[in-house]
Amino acid sequence: WNFRNDLYVYTEGNKDYSFHCHSQLEAGTKTLLSKLYDAGATLDKVVVLHTKECALPSTSKDIEKYQIVIGSDKSISANDFYKQRIMQCVDGELSDDFFEFIPLYDEITEKESIFDAVPKVCDNIIGSSNPAEVTVYIDTQGGRRNETFVMNCVLNMLKLRDVKIGEYFAIDFEPSRHEHPIRNVTINNIMLDLVSAMKLFIETGRADELSKYYKKYKAIKRVNTIPENNIIEQIKKLSKALSICNVADFRSDLKNLEEKFDEYEQVDRERKDPIFMHLFNDFKNEYQCLLKAGIAEKSSKIKY
Repeated sequence: WNFRNDLYVYTEGNKDYSFHCHSQLEAGTKTLLSKLYDAGATLDKVVVLHTKECALPSTSKDIEKYQIVIGSDKSISANDFYKQRIMQCVDGELSDDFFEFIPLYDEITEKESIFDAVPKVCDNIIGSSNPAEVTVYIDTQGGRRNETFVMNCVLNMLKLRDVKIGEYFAIDFEPSRHEHPIRNVTINNIMLDLVSAMKLFIETGRADELSKYYKKYKAIKRVNTIPENNIIEQIKKLSKALSICNVADFRSDLKNLEEKFDEYEQVDRERKDPIFMHLFNDFKNEYQCLLKAGIAEKSSKIKY
């Protein structure tokens, strides 16, 4: 339990947000609520993954601290403390069902039950809504290794159901200081999307996921164009030719892709996406095999 009244600060563009919080978990929620409010939007629900300890009432010696912080003269759990702090932040305008606490254990046997937790979280996030109309924001603060694993499983399952994954937040918490920056770490967490998208294209020829990834990448970077654009656009042409079995266009697009590869290699390293650059040689090698096969087939036909 952290009863220090520290300052947490978030900056985006010309806008600064700052909050005095008694726990790290408050900061991400308050930041998101404020950002959405300024954008004319609202948050429908907060879903919290928690361990057994977070649901247990605290010891009596902490009651005095609760009295100071939230005006409670009762022993309450960490979950309730977080809930009360967020309610205070918005002057009590949130209903009780705004918060959903999902245990990472079976409440009867009290044993950890990750496999039960994942579908429960997904069901609570989507509810009766159309999955494609749901956006999820992630506060990565807190938790142990298992909780991080569950969160990643949940997000992958939600993606499969067409749920939109929004922004990720984290805190640079330094115990020796009393002011901590809140970070938007979305770009760090979407890199797995690029790996999956490239794997999907190599295996099936589908380029739509690559295109989706770079739309998000450009939005996060706040740029209109990136060096990878030419490759992605050429890949989309190649993918289209492959999907309709247009052999002539496929060979032509494959040759053009090689030219885009050569152009990309001449671009300054500082301008490139580091993740794409790391995978680039393997990606290129996969298509060198196709290119050589296409040229060999064409040459053999000329001989005949």
